[in-house]
Amino acid sequence: MQKYFSAIALVVLLFASSILCAQVQDSSSYKKYDNWSIRVSPFFWYIGIEGQISVPPEPSNFPEIDPTIDIDLSFNELSHSIKFAMMISGDYRGKWLVSKFNFMSLILDTDAVTPYDILLRDVNLKLHYFSGDAAVGYLFMDRKNLDMEGFVGVKIASVKANVKGTVLVFPMKGERHTLWIDPMIAYRVRYFPLKRLELMGYADYGLRFWQYQSYQLNSETIFHFSKLFYLSLGYRVWGMKTDIEDASYSGRLKGWISRIGFQF
Repeated sequence: MQKYFSAIALVVLLFASSILCAQVQDSSSYKKYDNWSIRVSPFFWYIGIEGQISVPPEPSNFPEIDPTIDIDLSFNELSHSIKFAMMISGDYRGKWLVSKFNFMSLILDTDAVTPYDILLRDVNLKLHYFSGDAAVGYLFMDRKNLDMEGFVGVKIASVKANVKGTVLVFPMKGERHTLWIDPMIAYRVRYFPLKRLELMGYADYGLRFWQYQSYQLNSETIFHFSKLFYLSLGYRVWGMKTDIEDASYSGRLKGWISRIGFQF
């Protein structure tokens, strides 16, 4: 967990440095691009997976050998395995009230990497993944080119894993499905160092810490082409730590994220 706190500290330091070092501007220079009530943005997450999958799933037609399979796959390794992807997010902003949502659905069909190649062979994993979050919050700082927002909301994650393979010479198959619903608190900072350039940092943390730990970190650089249209590039981490016997997945989804945004 220490490295995740270090990542948060790094984001905070970067924002603090940019705020202290940037030239103070007339607020009208950036409000032209920050005068919106609704944002809608399809996005694509260049996702990598790091974690553990419980195997063999129940029901199984072969005795259990080991309860986990480790996976560590980059986007380059997963890109050919993506069978379906849909990702969209949105925001609403009033004078002080703010709200947000973020949803994605992904289907992967890939070979699992296992250290038990002598016993387990030809292991195929089909992963149906859905996650999302929705929150309402309060704009508690609106100073010139800096906004800070606090949120309360809920995160949802559904993971359905289908595993097929061979144990020695015997076929093995099974399925597990897990649904997580986790209340959360969140914090977001938006800063305009330049007229068309917006920096955004976001962090949330699940509140059911007595069962498992969930967190999300997201930082983005946003360039406004006009009052209505923007593009962004950033990095996102969505993590879950839990007892592997109670979940089909425990680990992190991570990778670069690109976004096409529209604001009104």
